[in-house]
Amino acid sequence: MTLPHRFTRCLDRAMQVLALPERARAVLSLLIRIDTDRSVSESARQQDEQGRQGVLSWARLIALVEPEEQDDLEAAAVLLAEWGLIQVVGSRASDPILPGSAPMRLTFAGRICLGLGPAPRPAPPPLPPEARPWQVWHAVSREGLLMAARERLGPSALRAISLPRDLRDEGEVIGALVIALCTTGLVVLDGFALEKAPGAAALERLLWRTRHARGARVLLLPSPELARVAVLASGGELRWIEAEMHGRRETGRFDRSLTRHLQGDAPDLAHVCGVPDNELAMPRRVSTHWEELMLPDHVRHQFDQVLVHARFRLHELPRRGVLPTSDKGYRLMLSGLPGTGKSMAAEALAHTLDRMIVKIDLSSVLSKWLGETEKLLSQIFEVAEMTGSVLVLDEAESLFRQRDSGPGGRDGMGTVVAYLLARLDRFDGVLVATTNRTQDLDEAFFRRFDDFVVLPIPGDATRSRLWERMIRSALDPATAEDALDVDFTLIGQRFAIAGGLIHKAAVRAAAWAYGLDRPMSTSIVLASLARELEKNDRSPNLVFIEPYRAEVEALLGTTRHGHR
Repeated sequence: MTLPHRFTRCLDRAMQVLALPERARAVLSLLIRIDTDRSVSESARQQDEQGRQGVLSWARLIALVEPEEQDDLEAAAVLLAEWGLIQVVGSRASDPILPGSAPMRLTFAGRICLGLGPAPRPAPPPLPPEARPWQVWHAVSREGLLMAARERLGPSALRAISLPRDLRDEGEVIGALVIALCTTGLVVLDGFALEKAPGAAALERLLWRTRHARGARVLLLPSPELARVAVLASGGELRWIEAEMHGRRETGRFDRSLTRHLQGDAPDLAHVCGVPDNELAMPRRVSTHWEELMLPDHVRHQFDQVLVHARFRLHELPRRGVLPTSDKGYRLMLSGLPGTGKSMAAEALAHTLDRMIVKIDLSSVLSKWLGETEKLLSQIFEVAEMTGSVLVLDEAESLFRQRDSGPGGRDGMGTVVAYLLARLDRFDGVLVATTNRTQDLDEAFFRRFDDFVVLPIPGDATRSRLWERMIRSALDPATAEDALDVDFTLIGQRFAIAGGLIHKAAVRAAAWAYGLDRPMSTSIVLASLARELEKNDRSPNLVFIEPYRAEVEALLGTTRHGHR
């Protein structure tokens, strides 16, 4: 390939990648000729009023075009300078050449991306069909963001350009950015070292100068605070990247009008504000499906209605105008004995609504210190709101007991309950409360819920299917069929227990079968169930069934009456 053809090919790609106007081609072509053709360079030097070498004066450039094209030419020169492809010298008093007829010259970045330098040029990837906005990703973990970039953009994303702590001049960064875009079609900027000042102002200039391009551009930050104004000005997008750790944010320090502009129609504030750091509340993705819950037909029908009601309140009602506080969000109460599937139902709801889940045991946030419980609850609700998560309050009766009429309520928890009731009214997300003691719930709490579903102990046939499914899933798939001799019908009919206890007994039975190197049998299942019943303070006497009694006693190391 001849040298002119190589320059033409590289110039074509730079024009496309950086979304430059056609008039910019003329400016770059003239500068390339000055840089590569000695006769053209000498002619330009002779015509320059100061005899400057390797530059093209603005006066000379204007003379080469028609008057009606001069406005387009000026705009093209400005864009080329913003991208760092050319340097306009003499436009500022601080420039090394005195003000006058400002000359233009190719910068280092311009020489490299246009094929005038020694940098290696790997085969560039195909260009996307349209220009892409800046993506600003944020999370506390730098490693988490880099791995997210690697997963979504490919291994080359790990070769991120590190921004200096004091980003006062973004020109050098833009040069590296241009080279990366023109050679690989991808640039990742690591901004974890940036300081708030002057970093925010420099980021605004950086994102504005490079706002149009057809390659993927991602800026990694520990907080959206530095880039919120820059993203709004440049038309970019803020994205909170889900991770195990979250940013330390307080929504109060952000301007609400700016937040509304950045948020648009997105349900999650986390993208534009970040997420408070809270050890009690860790949003996580779940993949539980409704099919995993073995429910009676009437309960499954109730959950079908729950989904219809929730989607209507979350998506349709907000479109109809301003809503009263009580109509914001969706609240579901789940009741049932331990192990009946309340937590699984909450996870299935979160998965179906494509939301993360924040699960809290209310008893864990109770504090003897004045105001501490309210503070913890406030943080938990804020995490759920910012991430758009389904907030699950386990053991709701621990806080929402019926209040006495005396001052402060029973146990002095009246102020906490009053705060939580008010916070429930302001919560505009999805909330699920679980309890097995509905009779203890305060009436004021109960009436704030939009739906109430009771999960019963499964029936005989359902329990038999649960036993079989859970035992099979706990066994080695390669030997499950050969090492399984269990009367699931008998066990399902004999023991009216919830699915949670069945699961624990099934895992214990699989462990015993593996440890004893024996096939899974009815006796092993019964003996395992006896241990689980004892652990739950229930009598194991019903497990001693003929003809399995002797073997069960041997496995338990006991007799029918419990003597060793």
